[in-house]
Amino acid sequence: MVHLSRSDKQSVRYRQFQEGYAKVPAVQLRALLEGYRQRIFRRDEVRVFAATWEAAALHRDSKVSLYRILNCNAKHHPRHRRMSHVEIDSAASKLATQLPKLEQQLAECNDDCQWSATTKPVARRVLRHVARGGATTVEALFYFAFFMCRIPQRKPMQRLRPQEHYARFRYADFQEWTGVLRTSQSRLLQRILDRGFLNTEEVHKQNENVYGQLYIDGPMLSLVRPRQSNCRRRRGRIKANTPPPQKMTTPLEGIGNTPFKMRATLINGNPKTEIKRPEKALKLKEGHFACHADAELRRIALRAAQMAEQCQSQAA
Repeated sequence: MVHLSRSDKQSVRYRQFQEGYAKVPAVQLRALLEGYRQRIFRRDEVRVFAATWEAAALHRDSKVSLYRILNCNAKHHPRHRRMSHVEIDSAASKLATQLPKLEQQLAECNDDCQWSATTKPVARRVLRHVARGGATTVEALFYFAFFMCRIPQRKPMQRLRPQEHYARFRYADFQEWTGVLRTSQSRLLQRILDRGFLNTEEVHKQNENVYGQLYIDGPMLSLVRPRQSNCRRRRGRIKANTPPPQKMTTPLEGIGNTPFKMRATLINGNPKTEIKRPEKALKLKEGHFACHADAELRRIALRAAQMAEQCQSQAA
């Protein structure tokens, strides 16, 4: 267990999280993802893992047990499943026996040697959210992958605000770590964005070969964006039997003079392709004024038709 000293709480990194963080070895986060890929760990183990590190971040004289951390919201939230003492002990024993084996397997692999000797800060509010059962198993693994790949911002960046930090990993990386398919990741990411737990920022040609997105946590609130309170207020107003807003714009079917076809205003004048809009021929000889009862109007229409034919012949 790792306890935070007073110097850690006075550091800049501690102030990046509203309710503090816990120091978790990166190799344990990576081993948890690998255990899920091998179908060793499931929801109970993931919840107990988060509760264990939440208990490690508490005061060293704290008497809060794992049972209380895991089940403190089970009474008020029916969706949060209550875990018994037997289930907690079974999951804790499985973590204690399987995590060292998985860490040893990762240490023998040359590709994952980068996770061996580093510790990553994981927000305590995220640990409590996962431990209480508020997140699904894949969501919890996505949060752990986010903190595992989270990059400290040591200099200001144009795409980020001064208090924002980001993590970079691809769908292919998360699929390799956990075995979760790309389609499931896409739906999961969209659900997290809609709930306001995460922000993303497009990256266009970060270098010559990299495209993708940055996963951004909100300023001073890990995994919470600044306008989340407004979104919650709007969702609460919609749920309170409020009639949906009516659309005030007039549909196209209700307009009498709607064009039957939208024409493009951009004309391609490339001589190689010779794609031009077909011109409408003037048929003034067969029009309304050519058959008018007034002789003067008929004369003007015939003269205009003659002038139009002369212009077309000269242009050709």
